[in-house]
Amino acid sequence: MDTSTNTASPGGLGPAVRRGFRIVGWVCAALAAVVAVYGGIAIWQYHSQSQPPPNVATIARSASVTTADRSAVAEVDSRLATLSHTEPWLVPGPTGILDRCQSGQDGYYYQSWTPVTCARTVTAFYFFNGPFLPRMQAWNGALATAGWGGVQGQQILTQALSYYPLNAGSLSPQGATTAAPFSASELADAGACQDQAEGQRSVCLNIAWAERPRIRLGPFGDYQAVLGSAVVDIQNQSVNLASVETKAFDQYQYVVIATLSDTYYNPAGSPSSP
Repeated sequence: MDTSTNTASPGGLGPAVRRGFRIVGWVCAALAAVVAVYGGIAIWQYHSQSQPPPNVATIARSASVTTADRSAVAEVDSRLATLSHTEPWLVPGPTGILDRCQSGQDGYYYQSWTPVTCARTVTAFYFFNGPFLPRMQAWNGALATAGWGGVQGQQILTQALSYYPLNAGSLSPQGATTAAPFSASELADAGACQDQAEGQRSVCLNIAWAERPRIRLGPFGDYQAVLGSAVVDIQNQSVNLASVETKAFDQYQYVVIATLSDTYYNPAGSPSSP
C-alpha cells in the first residue's frame, strides 16, 4: 500500500509550481527595477542636458542685429533693383519679403537648439512673353555684368538653360495616360552667391521658372515657420500665389521667380556676422 504523503496545496498547486511562480515573480521584479533605473537615468539625462529654446526675441531686438538688418535691407534692395532694369520686357510682379531670426531644435536623445541666425529673403516675381530662350540668354548676360556668376566660371543661367533646347518640344510623362510638352517649369533652378566684400557675408540669388499652363510657384514666397523652431519675424510680407498665377498667366506665358537672401546675423560663422 502506497503511504506517500500528498504534498499538493489545498488549491491544487504543488511546491514546485509555487517555486516556479516565485522565480518568475523575482525575474519580473528584477526586470522592472532595471527598467526603472535606466528610465530614471534617461529622464535625468534628458532634463540635465536638454536646453530651453533661446530668447530669439531678445536677439532680434538687439542693437547688433538691428544694425546688421538695416545693412541687409539696403544691400538686398540694391541688388534687387539691378535684376530687371536692363530688360524692359521683364515685367515686375508681386514681391514677398521675409526677415526672420530663428533657432531650430537639434539633438535626437535630448533637446538642444542651434544658434540663432537672422536672414532677409526677398522673392520677386517677373512676367514676360517669349521667345523664352533668346530672352533668357540676354538676361543671363545682364546678370553676369551685374556680377552674378555660375558654376565653374559660367554665367548664372547657362547650365539650367542648356537643357531647354535639348528638351523643348519633347514629351514629358505626366501620368499613365497623359503627356505634355517640355516647359520652362521643368528646368532646374539656377543659383549663385556674391560676397559683399572680402571677409564679409554673401548675398545669394536663386532663379526658377514657371510656364503656362504648367505652374510650379509654390513654395516660393510662402513664408511658414518650420515645425520645431523658435522664430521672430522682423518683417513677413507673404505672397498670395493663387493671385500671382491668375495675374501672370492671364497675360503672360512665363514667370521668373528670383529669390535674394542675406544671412546677416550668424554668430557661428564670422563671414555672416554683422
